[in-house]
Amino acid sequence: MSLTYTDWNKLIAGHLFKPSRRGQEVFLYLTEEDLPLAVRAAAEKADTPLATPLARLAECGDGEIVADFWRAVRNGPRFWKHSPGRSGQQVYWVSSDARSGRRERLAPANPAQSAFYAYQDWLRPARNSPDATGRSLYCEVREGEIRSERLSVPLHLLYLLCFTMPFSTAQPEGYSGFYETWQAFFQEKGLLARQAVFPKNAFQQLGEGVWPALWEEIARWSREELGGECGVLVARQLGGYTQVGWPRAQCLLPPAVLNRLPVFFAHHRLLPGSIVPPGKMRDWLIQNNVLHLP
Repeated sequence: MSLTYTDWNKLIAGHLFKPSRRGQEVFLYLTEEDLPLAVRAAAEKADTPLATPLARLAECGDGEIVADFWRAVRNGPRFWKHSPGRSGQQVYWVSSDARSGRRERLAPANPAQSAFYAYQDWLRPARNSPDATGRSLYCEVREGEIRSERLSVPLHLLYLLCFTMPFSTAQPEGYSGFYETWQAFFQEKGLLARQAVFPKNAFQQLGEGVWPALWEEIARWSREELGGECGVLVARQLGGYTQVGWPRAQCLLPPAVLNRLPVFFAHHRLLPGSIVPPGKMRDWLIQNNVLHLP
């Protein structure tokens, strides 16, 4: 029933980037309600080896599908393993040779670090091959037996979604900022190492210019490797937020705006189903910015 991280990564990429979006901007924005829809839509047209597990997952309830997604994100790609003898270390492979291809690095403590590792792993085979679309990474299926896994989607895409998905719902009273929202969300989904806190310098810890590069790589992939035929992501920094501005730019409405929607509706006496001419709505949004739009 379960899908791997790379299965989910490819499935969600196909849900966001598709031929019907040609000539349009694609936002790296998703809600948990979208996950069952994406699975069932993919299952209807699947004709690959993934068809069987996908069909089984599509028959599950929405809650089970969402749980499978977060399990895959927590586990990460199949070629990431915890070092059996060294706590806090992650094992990965860089070639098909079980001995010389084995590497270790510090295990990621939060989704920003996971995104960085996935980004590095996505770029590594491209540097070593003239055919960037023929990326292969390696995983140990049994002790000493290494198999390759081909990638067609940037490996860090799901981890970047972890930074926009928390903003798909309004925040409760007492909402105190983006980092607090991420901290609560990551803890709820089990995406932080034990007792870990998502630090406010998490993006700076990745290195200078790394955080923007992660978003820009998705944009490059959509333009160059997909040829813009499935829509194009625009990597941009919104407002004066040096780090937060990158994921925030992918959100149609940030949390503070969602929180104030009831106030906006009440202020203008809008009832469900009300039809407002676009010009009038524009005037309301600009002249009396009840929503505090950025």
